[in-house]
Amino acid sequence: MTGHRIAFAILLVVGVACWAGVNLVVGPALLGRAPADRAGARDGDARAAGAPRVGAPAGAASSPRQPEVAPVTSVAALAGAGAEAAASAAVGEAAAASSSAASAAAPEPAMRLAFAARSPNFEPGTRMAIFELVRRLRGEPERRVRLVGRGDPGSDGAAAESLATRRAQGAREFLVTLGISADRVTAEAAPASEAVAGGAGSDEGRTVDVFLE
Repeated sequence: MTGHRIAFAILLVVGVACWAGVNLVVGPALLGRAPADRAGARDGDARAAGAPRVGAPAGAASSPRQPEVAPVTSVAALAGAGAEAAASAAVGEAAAASSSAASAAAPEPAMRLAFAARSPNFEPGTRMAIFELVRRLRGEPERRVRLVGRGDPGSDGAAAESLATRRAQGAREFLVTLGISADRVTAEAAPASEAVAGGAGSDEGRTVDVFLE
């Protein structure tokens, strides 16, 4: 029994010594690391929230990196460009339609027969032009001719219309004399308001316009 008691006492003393050694050596080391661990945890939370690190110089806080966004054209700018293009296209179409309508309303004559000033008589080259017209009409028997006479520029309304009628009728009679059927040729006078302005001695406007239909 005495030996057992002595062994138990020795074990008890060794255990108390080990416990004391652990508390005196390991405990202070663990307590010294605790503030550093807490500071590291706070630093990590601050970085996640965008705040400066503990111990970092002032102004070193880094804001979260924003993604680069390409510039986008505004809807208003796109709409304005589309409206301008549409307006330009509409103006172009309107001009083209107006030009087409004007061309359809006033077709160009196939030829113009010139006359002497203040007279229903032909100019020297007019007979040759009529001969050429007769050859064409013989080759195109389905064609009809409309003769539109014009008076002298500067004449009053009644005199200009009368002279225009005489010129158109004279050209028609000459065509019929050369063998063109009378029912294929009509003669009329252009309104005096359509007289072409010309200077003294000018043959501009002293014509019979020939339209093939």
